[in-house]
Amino acid sequence: MKTPVSSYVWKGSLNTSKFGESGIISGVIDGDTIEVEGIGRIRFADVNTPEIETEEGKEAKEYVKELCYQKKVYLDVDDLYITGKYGRIIAVVYIPYNETHYVNLNQLLLKEGYAEARDYPNEFNPDDWIGPLEYVAILPSPVYPTPPPMSGFEFLFAIIGILATTYLIKRKG
Repeated sequence: MKTPVSSYVWKGSLNTSKFGESGIISGVIDGDTIEVEGIGRIRFADVNTPEIETEEGKEAKEYVKELCYQKKVYLDVDDLYITGKYGRIIAVVYIPYNETHYVNLNQLLLKEGYAEARDYPNEFNPDDWIGPLEYVAILPSPVYPTPPPMSGFEFLFAIIGILATTYLIKRKG
């Protein structure tokens, strides 16, 4: 029996601004390849699951399907090569854990024994996934309030204040 995702110790949170893409999983090809609506075929970076013809390969595919089919995922796309030799986008895939957090699926497949780490040429390092499970907090983009516009008089008063302060500082020095 596999360990429930909720029993892992969490590493921390990251803002979703690090991700290149997000979308809904429309297909699970095998244990390390998915189809994302409007984006295309995604190959999980630095993990390798058994071939689909094997029993282990079928189990890996089913595990991925149970976790994320028809759910929104965030993709940290490889910035070095973007795609692999078969034209699939290379990415770390983050899947829903709860309403506010997503979990690193590549790392989860390794921890659960469905995949083996492979350090393929890309920006990622599977050795970073040895520790606690990585998750991200889904935070809205920061919205900074716009200051109200100044009237001409307020602007003039601010300039006079700056000039007066500069004059007093120079006079003392």
